[in-house]
Amino acid sequence: MTPEQAQVVQVTWRSVLPVGGTFAELFYGRLFAVDPELKKLFRDDIVEQGRNLTAMLSVAAANVGKPERITVALRNLGKRHVARGEGRLAGGLRARLGRDARGVYSVSDGCRFLMRS
Repeated sequence: MTPEQAQVVQVTWRSVLPVGGTFAELFYGRLFAVDPELKKLFRDDIVEQGRNLTAMLSVAAANVGKPERITVALRNLGKRHVARGEGRLAGGLRARLGRDARGVYSVSDGCRFLMRS
């Protein structure tokens, strides 16, 4: 990722933050519309889950040009999700997204997929 691309991500995310609650509500609404069975995985307060989502995305956006800074945090997050039986969520999204030529799943494709109307 170029420094310019990283800056676009950071500026865009900063513009979303003031409406973070609405963003999270729309995100999870779309996620559950895509696969209603996933709603069972979110037993806790969905508003709190939305705060967790925006917090993690804030960390990711702040370090988008420096992935080595967030790799461990993202791996730990993934392990916690799998331990709670939420690995199906990530697996389902990966299956829908496919991989690029390097075998890497595209986060931007995932966001576009989830936010499509």
